[in-house]
Amino acid sequence: MAGRDLIAFVHPHDGVGLEAVGGWGHILPVGLGFVFETTVALARMALGGVPRRHPDLVVLGAHSGGTIPFVAR
Repeated sequence: MAGRDLIAFVHPHDGVGLEAVGGWGHILPVGLGFVFETTVALARMALGGVPRRHPDLVVLGAHSGGTIPFVAR
């Protein structure tokens, strides 16, 4: 993958934690569920060592990167 200038776009699909945001139509699943799912996906990538193994990979997180920008140091 080196030298290809690729971007990994991380976007929610299945709705992690939907059981916690049910009962309000699609407002909470979209407003909170997708943000949560984006956060989980990006955190799993980081904790799984993806940035270490692929230091040149550019990752673009949907929904402003979930909560990652707010909890990153």
